[in-house]
Amino acid sequence: GGGGLLPERCKFFGTCLKTKQFTFFIDVSGSMRNQFQGSTLMEIAKAQLIDQIKAIPVNDDYMLQVYKFGNFSTPVFPRPLVVTQDVKQKAIDFVSKLTANGGTRPFDGLSKGIQEEHVEQMIILSDGVAWDVGRCFHNGRNMKFADCFFEYNEKIRNNDPSIPYYKTKPVSIDSISLKYDFCSGSNIPWWWVRYYGINPVWLGELASKNNGNCKHIQ
Repeated sequence: GGGGLLPERCKFFGTCLKTKQFTFFIDVSGSMRNQFQGSTLMEIAKAQLIDQIKAIPVNDDYMLQVYKFGNFSTPVFPRPLVVTQDVKQKAIDFVSKLTANGGTRPFDGLSKGIQEEHVEQMIILSDGVAWDVGRCFHNGRNMKFADCFFEYNEKIRNNDPSIPYYKTKPVSIDSISLKYDFCSGSNIPWWWVRYYGINPVWLGELASKNNGNCKHIQ
């Protein structure tokens, strides 16, 4: 219901938890070491995510998973878990130890996360240049991951017989773009787009095509 707008549900850079089943994806690529608002992108992102995890009620059917992504995606738990004090502490310990190095490759983790049994919302935070085209997990085609996830959500929503009944809710994707605006592409250096061939709105498309919002934090 409207509970998604309670302040304690909106502590992660103002991005609100809209469900009780959510998975966070936090960028730990090397550029997260860059200075931001008197600290580093990494330290500010960690503090915001820890604040949000601390605010999740326990013993109330909330389900939590956290991935870090650099060159690889690594989850804190084997699958989303019911939020208890112990689960919260393990997630907080995981986040507090994160350090920034490597590239920006979130899509293996996002592809795994969206297929989990207990996830209805994924929230991804990144500051980075990411190549957002690759092999889509459910059809084997080379395509934008934003479209891959959109098609998967449509397939779930249409209750394709190959999808188990407990996964029949589409997964919304909200995104947070730190420093650079990969929501609208407004402040992305032109030469990144020209020479690297990146999509300057990759975080914006992930959200807009999957029932979510993209927020630029500058």
